[in-house]
Amino acid sequence: MEPAWEQTLEAGRAIRPYLTELFPERLSTRQELDFCLARALDLTTRDEEAAAAKVRTLLRAHPETADWTAKFEAHGAPEDAARRGHGPGGPGELVVAPRYTCPVADDYVWHRRSASVLPPLCPTHGVRVRPAPRTPQ
Repeated sequence: MEPAWEQTLEAGRAIRPYLTELFPERLSTRQELDFCLARALDLTTRDEEAAAAKVRTLLRAHPETADWTAKFEAHGAPEDAARRGHGPGGPGELVVAPRYTCPVADDYVWHRRSASVLPPLCPTHGVRVRPAPRTPQ
């Protein structure tokens, strides 16, 4: 089981691709939130728990992100990237789409829900995200 602060950091990484969906009409809100999340996640190299506290504050600042985060915490992944299916553990096992992350800094996570979708560029570093293992649950 991972520490609560690690799950908070993973939620902060994973919500970034969803900001356009969460704030479709509020460009400045999503840009500011993405920028602040990237800066807070950058602190993980120095103090993971302090970074998690900043990320938690940002995720709780808006009802849209607070709701998304609650669903993330229930599944350990974005709600649309996790489903019940036939995994190695049998029927009903939680199956999560493959996880991709920024190879420069672990500040952006994207889940590949379809093999036909090309992995995006990390908005912070401008490099294509790469396959990465799931964080321990």
